[in-house]
Amino acid sequence: MVTKRIAAPFLSLMVTACLMTFTDLDAMASADAYVGSLQCVGCHAEAYEQWSQSDHFKAMAEANERTVLGDFSERGS
Repeated sequence: MVTKRIAAPFLSLMVTACLMTFTDLDAMASADAYVGSLQCVGCHAEAYEQWSQSDHFKAMAEANERTVLGDFSERGS
């Protein structure tokens, strides 16, 4: 269990470091340059699978009844 808690943050850090190292940041400034996360799967299937189960991935989902887990009704106050 400890390994899993350490592995996820480490993996996120490594993916971020790789993106920062091998990404043209000027091109990223343009919305037209974004190709989507599915472009990564072919070469980085294991990393993508772990990332797609992470809280970071889930935080980027469009907010709707299925993805918003908090109770924001007046009942809780």
